[in-house]
Amino acid sequence: NNDNNDINDINDINCGINCIFGQPQKVSMQLRAYLYMARNLSATDSNGLCDPYVTLMCCGQIEKSKIINNTIDPQWYQILILNILLPKPIIYAPDIHILIKDYDKFSKDDVVGRFMIKPSNIYQNNHNDNNQINQINELPIWYKLYDADNNPIENGQVLMSFKLINVTHSKMPILPSLKPKTSEKWLQIIILGLRDLHSIFGINKPYLKFYINNKQFKTKKSNKPSKFNPNFLQILKIKIPFPDNYLFAPSLRIAVKDSLFGGAIKRTIGNTSIPLQHLLNDGEEEEKLQAMNNIQTTQDTDIIIDVNTEEEDINIELEPLINDVLSSSSSSEESFDIDFEQKVDMTDDVADYMIDRCIIDNELEDEVDCNPFLEIPLFRGQINSKYLNKQQKIGYFKGLIEISDSKNSKRIKNKINIKQLLQPKSLFIRLYILRGIRLTPKDSNGLCDPYLKITFGKNYKISTRNRYIRNTLNPNFYESFEIPCRIPGTSTLSISVWDWDGIGD
Repeated sequence: NNDNNDINDINDINCGINCIFGQPQKVSMQLRAYLYMARNLSATDSNGLCDPYVTLMCCGQIEKSKIINNTIDPQWYQILILNILLPKPIIYAPDIHILIKDYDKFSKDDVVGRFMIKPSNIYQNNHNDNNQINQINELPIWYKLYDADNNPIENGQVLMSFKLINVTHSKMPILPSLKPKTSEKWLQIIILGLRDLHSIFGINKPYLKFYINNKQFKTKKSNKPSKFNPNFLQILKIKIPFPDNYLFAPSLRIAVKDSLFGGAIKRTIGNTSIPLQHLLNDGEEEEKLQAMNNIQTTQDTDIIIDVNTEEEDINIELEPLINDVLSSSSSSEESFDIDFEQKVDMTDDVADYMIDRCIIDNELEDEVDCNPFLEIPLFRGQINSKYLNKQQKIGYFKGLIEISDSKNSKRIKNKINIKQLLQPKSLFIRLYILRGIRLTPKDSNGLCDPYLKITFGKNYKISTRNRYIRNTLNPNFYESFEIPCRIPGTSTLSISVWDWDGIGD
């Protein structure tokens, strides 16, 4: 009996030592990762997209999601499960690692982004009750992604939530559905065209493709007025199931396609992604501001749009592109310039053309909202590549995108009149070039002989070479030009200053 008591005492001592210095007690638990979607992932393929999947790791266990091909805004709606042993108390549990990878068939998969979360932050003391096990208690969170050095990745996010459940071998919990409740909405896209398009392999006749909720929609092909600035002049009205909770709002992907040899070869020139949640939030804030400020349009604009579509015409009032916001500047304000030599003092001698005009010490585009359209950059290439496939901007998509409850919503009417916008209208651009200030010296005497070159599209090119100004860095040009144009049409007016050298400027 004495020997047995001694053995029991030794076991109790060993148990206490193990609890303090050894391995803690472990509990069998089930880790559930509710994987919804990701947005704005880094492009790791040469086409500006990737083939993402998610890897969940904890306590030596690994689970992978399905692969979504050719997207930077994947939607999984998948539950990843790991049956693991966690220490008690749970504060000693190792971190949960989540990696988003790009699947590559012939090479090692690239890591797009990663983040970690502590089990103690997600643990809840749930009992083995079906109502508690089968429910998702909290809304998911948009988790920021990081690289291998723990630096945040610009724009990359994944929508997930987590749950830890005490499980038994006799009862298997039922998995809940991750699909959110939806209602029908209309996605309206006014497509003016593409701007400043370029590609190292050339461009033939581009067109646009829109991807949302595993559906595709495309425009007609166009190379007018030019293949680098094509106009499509179309309106797409797409009926889509849209989540009632905007947290689950999908993204709209826009791809620029091109076809060669009569359509025998089709290729992707560039891509971009637009989170629709941001559009909804911006629209709501805009409506609130308009209601608070009681903005009234005091100027009518007669613009009509002829839409080449079967949809009925939409009559929408266009707000003036430039509002009367340029009030006279306060004379009491003082300006300060670090580089005093580059400051032009016009107080002593005011030119005739400056009489009764306001002076804005900034770009006009930064002072006046004169562009009612979205200009969304398009990209191609791999974000981390240092060679030919390096990510670069290949142009802009120009248009309007709105989400509404009905097919003929008035939301776009508050922004622009559509009735004549898509029908080209003949106008004139009047360009006035007055002075040049501190030009770059190009001649051996430290001066230059400047003249102007104006280019607008393919057909308009003019030069003032025969009227060049001799030996100056501050020329007074005082030139005016009247340039015929069509809107929508050529979008870029190029103005350059050249140095006259007789031969070979």
